[in-house]
Amino acid sequence: MKLPALLCSDLHLTANPRDDYRWKFLRWLADQCVAEDVKTLLILGDLTDAKDNHPAELTNAIVQALATITWLGVEIVILSGNHDYLKAGHAYFSFLNYVPGVKFITTPQQLEDDGTGPSVL
Repeated sequence: MKLPALLCSDLHLTANPRDDYRWKFLRWLADQCVAEDVKTLLILGDLTDAKDNHPAELTNAIVQALATITWLGVEIVILSGNHDYLKAGHAYFSFLNYVPGVKFITTPQQLEDDGTGPSVL
């Protein structure tokens, strides 16, 4: 079965080696995007476990993992969760909006339906 979108939430990624299994799940998601011809990956909040003070190692690994998925032709939409900011309006990962193929949403909005994926709010 081919899926137009794949949905997940609460990845709670960290740089702690004891949490490596979470990164394996992210790699599994990338494999599923290929296998199911997914056009959109929706991550519904809590990309990381800590609200701020992320080490460069973690930030770089997240950007690399997300960019790899977008190189597969998958658009990524991430909704900001309560672990994704310390102060309302100041989400750490808002810079992901500058990564081609990634949208990091901090306020609800209607995404345009171009006919290739799901229409979502």
